[in-house]
Amino acid sequence: MLLKLDLEGHELAALEGASALLPSVEVLVTETCFFQAAPGGASTCSDMLAVLTENGFALYDVAALASRPRDGRLRMGDLIFVRGDSPLIGDTRWV
Repeated sequence: MLLKLDLEGHELAALEGASALLPSVEVLVTETCFFQAAPGGASTCSDMLAVLTENGFALYDVAALASRPRDGRLRMGDLIFVRGDSPLIGDTRWV
C-alpha cells in the first residue's frame, strides 16, 4: 500500500492518527520542511525521520526539493520512505 501525505505541516499528526494503518503501508511519500519557519510551526525533516524510523521505515529517495528564493536555502521537499522489510530496500544493485 502507498500512503501520500501533503498536509502543510500536519503530517506528524496524521501519522499518529494512522498508527493502525501504518503496518500495512509499504511506501510512504510525505512533504517535509527542513527548518521551522516560525516557532511552533510545521514538523521538520528530523522529526519525520525519527517517527518513521521508529515505525520501521527507511528513507528511500527524494522526490522533490524546493528552496526559498531569498538565499536558496533548502526549505521543503517530498521524501519517499519504504518499510524496512520491503523488497525495494533489498535491491542495492547498481545496474
